[in-house]
Amino acid sequence: MKKRLCSLALALCLALSLVPGAAAAGYNPFWDVPASHWAHSAVTYVYEKGLMQGTSSIYFSPGGTTTRAQVVTVLYRMAGQPAANRTNPFVDVPASAWFHDAVTWAWENDVTGGVSASRFEPNRAVTREQLATLIARYATGSGHHLPEVSDPADPFPDTDEIASWARVSVEIMRLTGLMAGYDDGTFRPQDTANRAQAATLFMRLDQALG
Repeated sequence: MKKRLCSLALALCLALSLVPGAAAAGYNPFWDVPASHWAHSAVTYVYEKGLMQGTSSIYFSPGGTTTRAQVVTVLYRMAGQPAANRTNPFVDVPASAWFHDAVTWAWENDVTGGVSASRFEPNRAVTREQLATLIARYATGSGHHLPEVSDPADPFPDTDEIASWARVSVEIMRLTGLMAGYDDGTFRPQDTANRAQAATLFMRLDQALG
């Protein structure tokens, strides 16, 4: 009888493991982000929180490009996906686009502008200084307080390469520990962030905002 009960329990555990949502905490479905991947915890976090999805049902594409539309969409989800009250001016953000509501909300709330008066360029890779600016504007515009860390990174030696409109935001990222420099201490404002790096940043942001 005991042996039979053990067999039934094992069968039940195996069955539950196949049921969506029955997986243990820390689960993600992405074959390209295994437990050994450096960003596994971050990717799992943003996936479970509903902040980022995969590029397919089984791939996250951690080394893939992070676009302007993707970043704005994550911030929009963090904000609770509120309705926008105005029509955005961007000809490359049609009403049928998956990022339409997010871009419209971000534009309406001064989280972001376009690359020109009429174009947003949603598929353009976001640079590190742009990413810092989007996050800082989101946090300050929504009334969130970003706590500073006790031991921030040293000031970036390439600060003069950061666009004037992004310097305050980059400094906020340094003081709060949300974005750090490379091994040589530089920020490299024109570098782009891949999806694994973005997932890590959004995990830190969400945790900082509580």
